[in-house]
Amino acid sequence: MMILRRALLATMLFTGMMASVQADIVSSLNISDNSAIGGIVLHGGSNIFSATSITVNPLISDLNATGFFTGIPTQNFGSVTFDPNNLSGESYGNAVTGYFTATSITEVNNPGILPNQVIFTIQGTFVPGTYTGGTPSSITGGSATVSYTFTQIGGVGTINSSGTMQVTSSVPVPEPSTVILGLLVGSGLFPMIRRQLKKTV
Repeated sequence: MMILRRALLATMLFTGMMASVQADIVSSLNISDNSAIGGIVLHGGSNIFSATSITVNPLISDLNATGFFTGIPTQNFGSVTFDPNNLSGESYGNAVTGYFTATSITEVNNPGILPNQVIFTIQGTFVPGTYTGGTPSSITGGSATVSYTFTQIGGVGTINSSGTMQVTSSVPVPEPSTVILGLLVGSGLFPMIRRQLKKTV
C-alpha cells in the first residue's frame, strides 16, 4: 500500500510540474534589404517620407536569430512591398523558414531627425516551414510582429533598411499522463502498482 501511495504522490507532483511547463517561446529573425542583388524602390515619391509605398527586392534574413530560427542559413524572401494602405505586400516567406501573414500595419515617420527614418510595425501570424535546426526544433506557429526601419540620408541611393521578425508560439509538449505512464513503465513501478492493486481487491 505504501508503494501505491508513493507512486500516486509522485504522479500528482509530476502532473503539476508538467502543467507549469506550458510556456510561450519567443523566436526572432533579423531581416534586411540586399543591395548587392537588388535594392530599394520608392513608389509615388522621391524620398521615404513622400513615397506611398516602398519595395525591398529582395528581402533577406541574416544569421542573427534566436529560438526556432537559431542557425538558419540566409533566406531570400523575394520582393516585399511596405504599404500602409495595402497589407497584401507585407506577407512573405518560403518553404524553409515559414510564412508570415500580415493582419495590421502602423507607419511612423521621423523627418528632420538625422538619420531620417520611416518605421513600419506589422502585426500578423506565422506558420513554420521545414527548418528544424533551432532551439526548439519545432513550433506550432503563432502571433508575429515585424518591426522594419528605412533610413535615408541624402538621395535615393543612400537608403538602407533592416528589421526584426519576432514570433511568439508554443512548443508541443506530451500530455502529462503519457509521460507519467512512460516513466512508470520504464522505472518498473507499473508492475509493482498492478500487484499492489490486486492485493487490495
